[in-house]
This record gives sequence, C-alpha cells and structure tokens, in this order.
Amino acid sequence: MKILNAIDGYFIVNKTLSTHLIHSLLYSVAVTILTTVVIAQPTLPQFFDDLYGYWRGHYEQVLQDDYQSFCSNFQLAPDNGQNHDQYFRLNFYHELLSNSRAYNFAADGILHIPYVWHWVSPNPRHGILYLPDQKALKDMPPGSEFGRYKSFADIDRIPSLFLGDLITEKPQYYHSQTGEFYTFGWCSEREMTFNLLMSYYDFSGKIRQTGRHTRSEFWISFSGVSGDEVHLIAVVDNTFGTIRWHPAPSDTELTAWLEDIGEGQQIDWYNQMAYSAQQQELVANLKVPLAARGRITNAARLYFQNRSTAFEQILDRFRNGQDEF
Repeated sequence: MKILNAIDGYFIVNKTLSTHLIHSLLYSVAVTILTTVVIAQPTLPQFFDDLYGYWRGHYEQVLQDDYQSFCSNFQLAPDNGQNHDQYFRLNFYHELLSNSRAYNFAADGILHIPYVWHWVSPNPRHGILYLPDQKALKDMPPGSEFGRYKSFADIDRIPSLFLGDLITEKPQYYHSQTGEFYTFGWCSEREMTFNLLMSYYDFSGKIRQTGRHTRSEFWISFSGVSGDEVHLIAVVDNTFGTIRWHPAPSDTELTAWLEDIGEGQQIDWYNQMAYSAQQQELVANLKVPLAARGRITNAARLYFQNRSTAFEQILDRFRNGQDEF
C-alpha cells in the first residue's frame, strides 16, 4: 500500500503513492485518518511540485472542458501526456501567483498575493510596515543587492525575495488598507517569479513589455492529433488572471522570438532576473517551514472547494464507500 504523509494540512506524495489516492483522497478527510509525521523541510520547488501533484486530479476535473476545447481548437492530441502536463501545470502555477485586478492591495488567485503599484507618486509602498522590525519600508535601507534604490520600499522585488517572503512562518508586512500579508508585487515582479518557476520545468519563456505593462510569454510545443508538432504561444498575464493562446509565428525561430521583449527601461533587467542562475539557485534552496506548508495547502483547499461542486462529489463518494484506500 502506498503512503501519504500529512503534516498540518501539507501532503507529500511519496513515489509509491497510487494515482487513485492522489485523485480522490479528500484533504479534510485524509487529515483525520492519516498519521502526522515529522519530515525534513522541502525546498520551495519541491513543495510546489508536490502541491500540484496532490491537487492535479481535482484541478484537471475542474478544467477538463477547457482543456478539451483547447485541444480541439489547435488540433492537439488530448490524451498525450506531455500535452496534458504542460497545459495543466502552466495553468496551476498561474493560479498560484495570479491576480485579476490592478489596484492597490487587490488579492486573488490561490494565494491571495496583494497587488501594489510601483514607480508612481505617491508610492503606496511607502505606507507598508515591515513587521519583524516594526519599521516603514521607506525608512529601511535597500540592502547591498539593491544599492541603486533609495529605500526598501523602492526596490523591485526579485523572485528570491518575493518567494522567500511568501513562505515565512508569520506575515512580514502590514498596511492599514489590507492588514497583514506575506508578500506582494505588481506586474513585473509577478512575471519574474512566474518565469523563474516555469524554467524549472524547461518552459521556454520571456517577459514582454507593452506600454507600462508586462506579461509572460511561452513558446510551447505540443503533439498534434496526426503526430505532428504544434508550436503555440501562451500569453500569461499574472496581473489580470488570463492566459491567451495563439500559434507561434511560422517565419520566426525560437531564439529570435525570445529576443523580442518589447520596450521598457527595465525590461532587459526583468528577464535577466527571471533567468538568472543565481536567482534560480537561491529559490531552489529555499526551505518551506511547517507553518507555511499548512497555510498554503489550506489556501489551495479553500480555492478548489470554491471552484466547483467536484469537492462535494468526492466527499459523497468517500462517504458512500465508493472510494477505497
């Protein structure tokens, strides 16, 4: 029998865990029947991968109609494993970090990460309090790695900071408009983080700027219904919560396409940070403590509970003895 380890609402899927349990075991039921054990802290990429693995079956059920339409529109093989994983993984990580509105302290998606404007006057970040030191960000030095900025309130939040704050045991920040929160970011900061996370799964992507706004774009190869290779572009907007798909340009190679990042004073730097070997290593070594694992897993549970009636359907099957361990 394959084992699921439950730790304060966080599940690590062992290599021997059956697909049946992954797809049908209800979080709130499992936590009452499985033994809580002590394990080493997982790294952030490992934790997010386990989180996706645990919720994958439910998430696929929620988006199944969308996936079938997507495959039909682009003549893709719906049963192809790589097609399946690329589509659902991209969507899942997008919903982890995404928002749906571009106004101060709006917070949506699975993790409810507040959106906070930047490079405007007055800067709303000057009103944020850093809880560990009980100091306003505007009164804190930027740190050696942010030497070109006036204060910690003025920095661009690179992926290691954005994600490091996300997995702290206690909230790091406070603002009178929203209360306590863990991390925050506007468009470019979300897209830097999103690109870095997707790079762990070999997605070929970039951050592209149009006007003042940035989005993520990925060149993804899928298997067509005839066995041919179909190249698509996913335009992911982690500010407004959208993913748009269109065919990759037939007259452009991937390397040339990656170089088209639009225009902006910092767009080159955004891409450098998203694909920096140093940033990738720092994030790869972030350890996720118990409290953060429980909080994030519970946020996913609540999110999917609200997404569809499938949550209750799974519970009914369990109660009726249709699902076995």
